[in-house]
Amino acid sequence: DVTGVQTCALPISDMGIPKDKTIRYEAELKANKYLLIASGTADDASRARSILAEHGGEAAVHAG
Repeated sequence: DVTGVQTCALPISDMGIPKDKTIRYEAELKANKYLLIASGTADDASRARSILAEHGGEAAVHAG
């Protein structure tokens, strides 16, 4: 649903995520992919990246 994607994309740009990444994430959501947003320490981010990589996912870290 394009409306849902647009509604979702606007707030993530307010979280310190660069505009080019916001556009990419919006395109991926339109392609029926998932977007996981989490908050935590640097160690948490490292662990999350490892878990996602083990299962074919990818991770990007944005400090905001």
